[in-house]
Amino acid sequence: MTDRELLELAAKAAGVKFDGSSFIRRNGYTSNVWDPLHDNDDALHLAVELKMNLTLVQRGISWDDPDVFEKQRRAIVEGAAEIGKKMPAWPVDDLAGGSDTASASRNVTPRA
Repeated sequence: MTDRELLELAAKAAGVKFDGSSFIRRNGYTSNVWDPLHDNDDALHLAVELKMNLTLVQRGISWDDPDVFEKQRRAIVEGAAEIGKKMPAWPVDDLAGGSDTASASRNVTPRA
């Protein structure tokens, strides 16, 4: 599965909007680009929102591993993607994210 597919399914599980080019997390009056594969804060929020139980040892991740943060973020997104797979499809309007001008000014393609 590609990073983009993982992010789409994880976003679905977390209720994060996808506007066709970027994932936008809306909290109150602000909009932020959402990328839990590369952002520790987004990954931790995703894990907490989905009430994930994280165990590094089961994934073969050591605390001494220089890529421990990257591997943990990926494990979180993969788990969220599995949750997203089991959810019903989103209505097309939800995928578009509407005509929110705040999100249009922050469109950034997720890093692959």
